[in-house]
This record gives sequence, structure tokens and C-alpha cells, in this order.
Amino acid sequence: MTWEQVLVLVVFVGTIGGLAFTNKRPSSVFAGSMLILLLSQQITFEAILKNVTNTGLVTLVLLLLVSHSIDKTAFIKRLGRAIVRKSFTQSFWRMFAVAFSSSALLNNTAIVASLIGPIKQNQQHAPSRLLIPLSYAAILGGTVTLIGTSTNLIVDSFLIEQGHPGFNFFDFTLFGLTAGLACAVLLFFLTPLLPNIASNESQ
Repeated sequence: MTWEQVLVLVVFVGTIGGLAFTNKRPSSVFAGSMLILLLSQQITFEAILKNVTNTGLVTLVLLLLVSHSIDKTAFIKRLGRAIVRKSFTQSFWRMFAVAFSSSALLNNTAIVASLIGPIKQNQQHAPSRLLIPLSYAAILGGTVTLIGTSTNLIVDSFLIEQGHPGFNFFDFTLFGLTAGLACAVLLFFLTPLLPNIASNESQ
């Protein structure tokens, strides 16, 4: 193993350690690691610029900005307050449909963060029976379109960089909808196994 390989390995382990065991901002940790690799000539400035302007990364950042803007308008939160009904069945399917469809076009984390509050504060059902399905609905919704999750965008950008044709917007839709519907039915029948714990807000 050459000293360059040892250096890259040390920087890699140090980056993981910095993210896991320090209070430093992730941006600071990554910037420090990149600076070490740049000064040691293990990476070129041209390569850094090329990845900064990666189309998948730019698209991801734009999606985060759009999701943040929508969250600031409180539209998703108002929609979340209208989801819960006296019938648990209606509440479950309305919640799943909203989270699943929204996550296909917006950032998953932003959708979950916007809907957690209304679901926790509802007076009809124990939030503990809806929060886990909410998380799964957002994850599954991200598999429906190219922009539904950051993983799809990153893999698409890697394919394009290697000279392969990228994915189309709806290449994942059939598989995502099938998996989403199947998992939704399974989650619905498994909800009685979830803890029936009311939140402090609903007590």
C-alpha cells in the first residue's frame, strides 16, 4: 500500500469519525477533508469544481430549497391538520396518500417534518399508530420519480458521467407505485401491533 493510499484511508476514517463523534458541522468536516486531499494533491481543483456543478447535486439543492419554501408557507401543515378523521381507517389512508404523493416531488425529510406536528397534536387517535406509517409513506413515495429521493439523482448523475444514458423522470414509477401500495396495505394491517400511546399534546 502506497503512502497516497494510506493518506486517503486516514482521511476517510477521520471524516467518518468527525461526523460521528464531534460536534463540528458536517460542512466543516467535509471541507477540512477536501482541503487535506487538495493540498496533498490526491484530488485536483478541477475535479472539485466538476462535482460542485454536478447536475444531480444542483437538482437536489434546488429541491431542498423548494421543499423549505413550501414548509415556510405552512401549506403542508394545514393539509396535515385536515388529514385526521374520527375513523382511523380514513385517517391512515389520507395520511399515507398525502405523504406518499408529496414525497414523490419534494424532499422526504421536509414532508415528514411538516406532518409530524399536526399528527402528534390530533385529538382522535394515538400518534404512535400514525408516525411510523408516515415515515414509511415518505420513504416509499421517494421511489416513484427520479427526483423523489437523493439516491436516484446521484446514481443518475454517475451514469451520465460514465457516458451512459440517464434515467427518465418516470422510470421508477411502476415499481414505486407497486411497492408503495403493497407496503401500505401491509402497514395498515400491522398498525394494531404498534404501541397505542397518546402524546402529551393530545392528553
